[in-house]
Amino acid sequence: MKLRLSLLMGSAVGIILAGSTFTSEAQASNLTYTDTAISSSQLSTPAVAGTPVTLGNSVATSDNVNNFSSLQTNVGNLFLENAQVVAGASGIHAVPYGLSNSTPYVSVYSNGAAVFTFTKPVSSVSFDWGSIDTYNSASAFSTNGNTLTITGTQLTSSNGNQGLGGSDLVTITAGLNDSIQSLILNSSGIAFEAGNFSVSSVPLPAALPLFGAAIAGLGGLGGLGLRRRKAAAV
Repeated sequence: MKLRLSLLMGSAVGIILAGSTFTSEAQASNLTYTDTAISSSQLSTPAVAGTPVTLGNSVATSDNVNNFSSLQTNVGNLFLENAQVVAGASGIHAVPYGLSNSTPYVSVYSNGAAVFTFTKPVSSVSFDWGSIDTYNSASAFSTNGNTLTITGTQLTSSNGNQGLGGSDLVTITAGLNDSIQSLILNSSGIAFEAGNFSVSSVPLPAALPLFGAAIAGLGGLGGLGLRRRKAAAV
């Protein structure tokens, strides 16, 4: 799995999957997470205010625990190994609580991985972690080299239940002057189900819009001077 994902995704994520670790306290403190048990009042709502992630039109029509594929999302790419984008329930995966049977979600099987990479800086990523198992884990990697790994045992609803009380809304947030570049979902058993993904973009520095307006203004003044010189020449 590690080799094929490395070849497909390039050196950056390949190094991550090959086992690079970031263990210093300073690095680990720059990515944080919150988790909240999903209640019935949260059904069919986006994970957070931001951009909902579309999982494409590649919903699997049958279970394949040895699947290897990639697809494009509206915020980047999704690489799957021993994992699929599915809808509805089967004997090996269950719909995360709150999603409809027709809503696509990611199901990661034994020794599998689902890797999201983002084409633009992301300040936070949220998702519904369904029927949480102790052998599920999610890892976020930042532009500054920070990492954060969350295991199922750390979450509020870590009991494997497929209904109310078994799923959490998880939000991972980057620290100041940092952004999230990838999210990896892993499982050592069947299965890790997650859906309702949403990301928030890194806001532009407050001075940038003013800077842009100033440049535009200077351009306008330059054009005015050119027109005056042309008029004088005539």
